[in-house]
Amino acid sequence: MRYLPWRICNPICNRMRLPVIVLLLAFLVALPLVASGSGKSGEGSFLIVSDLHFDPFADPSLVNRLASADYRQWEQILESSGRSGMGSYGRDAPYPLLKSALEAMRDRDPAPDLILFGGDFLAHDFRGQYDKYAHDKSDAAYRLFVEKTIRFLALMFDSRFPSVPIMPTLGNNDADCGDYGVAPGGAFLKMFADVWAPLVARGGSPAPFLDTFPVGGYYNVANPAIKGYRIIALNANLFSPKARNCGPDGDDHGTEELGWLDWNLYRTRLGNGKAWVIYHEPVGVDVYSSLTGGGICHGKVTMMLKDNYGAMLLQTLEKNARVVSASFAGHTHMDDFRLDLKGGEPKFFTHITPSVSPVFGNNPAFQRFIFDRDSGTIRDFSTYVLANFATARNVSDARWEMEYDFAKTYGRKEYTTTALNSLYAELLEQKALRDSFIRYYASGTGGITTGENLKALLCGIGNMDADSFAACYCSEK
Repeated sequence: MRYLPWRICNPICNRMRLPVIVLLLAFLVALPLVASGSGKSGEGSFLIVSDLHFDPFADPSLVNRLASADYRQWEQILESSGRSGMGSYGRDAPYPLLKSALEAMRDRDPAPDLILFGGDFLAHDFRGQYDKYAHDKSDAAYRLFVEKTIRFLALMFDSRFPSVPIMPTLGNNDADCGDYGVAPGGAFLKMFADVWAPLVARGGSPAPFLDTFPVGGYYNVANPAIKGYRIIALNANLFSPKARNCGPDGDDHGTEELGWLDWNLYRTRLGNGKAWVIYHEPVGVDVYSSLTGGGICHGKVTMMLKDNYGAMLLQTLEKNARVVSASFAGHTHMDDFRLDLKGGEPKFFTHITPSVSPVFGNNPAFQRFIFDRDSGTIRDFSTYVLANFATARNVSDARWEMEYDFAKTYGRKEYTTTALNSLYAELLEQKALRDSFIRYYASGTGGITTGENLKALLCGIGNMDADSFAACYCSEK
């Protein structure tokens, strides 16, 4: 395993009694983090998409042709399918929906400053579907099919956005050893890094991405659009209570990743920089699982992340609230946010991106953000949905529409922790705002947004630990 800077510095810094030398060392390490960004002024934009869950098995008759072909031939093979519809609720995204979503993104913004991907490239139950339809069911053949799928998806993004930096993060389905499976330092991470490095590197050198992604699936790179800003992508699978180490060592690497995050935020702070953090599973309460599990008022609250890791991640983000100006997650498939209000004061927020996959009954969606290139402040975002998803017969028939604009809908001039704090207070008190939030939560199809479910959803936004969430949900108000 590679030796990374925080592994070297921490033991040295703990032993040394020369604070001037320590500070000088940290300052020198931070220097590369200061000079970043395009140098452009004015308004910038970025696209964000999450939970694509591409399903190459939607037309079973093509699976073995795909398995035997080069990934560069996949688009031609998939185009030959007689199944041209966008798919259906309760299922993941077939090829026509993948193509339609990427082309809609390009139509709305053909040259964004960057694209963020919130994780989950692969469909649910990927191995089960492969074994159902493929002739060669060996592990080696399956791993090759996973690799071809990842390469095909990178090619699809690249062909629609040939010069745009694209920053991916891993979801819990993104592995070749099962759901929530991670093999630190293994073949899958190395393959993924090799495939996506050229797209990430459009924002600068590929070295920071290639240094750490093959080790643990996380990385820290310069934000190509904002001077002094970083993009820190985490592998939240290592923090999950469902995480499985598929590698040979069997160790739990979550603590190592959190140490890396703390060190990199420290370096960013020393360089007077700021960061956007992107990760898949959001920190806080798993509202859906808590509701379906029952017993919230009897101490049965399900958290998104393993207790110790969730607490450590919260502490790290709170400590660096002035550095982390925004964080982005996915996983729930809904249009949502989380707000850390420990002590009643807003610390940081996490934006949750709705999904392309309609597997949870939502309409497919993606979002476009507007930000100030000079200050880095996010001003606004718009959500685009496939409005005729249920009836679209093919890609040309698909009608993507702007569902809502955040600033116009909620009367805010920026998308920041402060703005969301005031919005959250108003959501709790004003029915009209709640109605808007409910309408957009599942991209126009509803969701768990009535009665006690709505109460749990609202409590989950502003209460990121189990005790405060239960106290909010179980109150009589």
